[in-house]
Amino acid sequence: MQSRWYYRPGTYPGTKKSTAFVLDSALAETRGCVEGMMWFGSESRGDVWGCVGIWFSGSYGSGYGSYVAHVKSVVRSKPWRRWPG
Repeated sequence: MQSRWYYRPGTYPGTKKSTAFVLDSALAETRGCVEGMMWFGSESRGDVWGCVGIWFSGSYGSGYGSYVAHVKSVVRSKPWRRWPG
């Protein structure tokens, strides 16, 4: 998980000091997005893949299609189940 302090003010220095904090912060933001509690209103309610795209691009509805497609392909192929080599 990456979290840049300039995109998420108030999370630094916690994000520098603690991997657990970064994960908690990212998942809290994602949950808020899926529940429709983001700054752009309730458009994202229930849209998990839209919220994945928001994490990448910072906005809802545009600019993240290829990123979401890539993440979906990684999830489908499950590379974490194969032995590296």
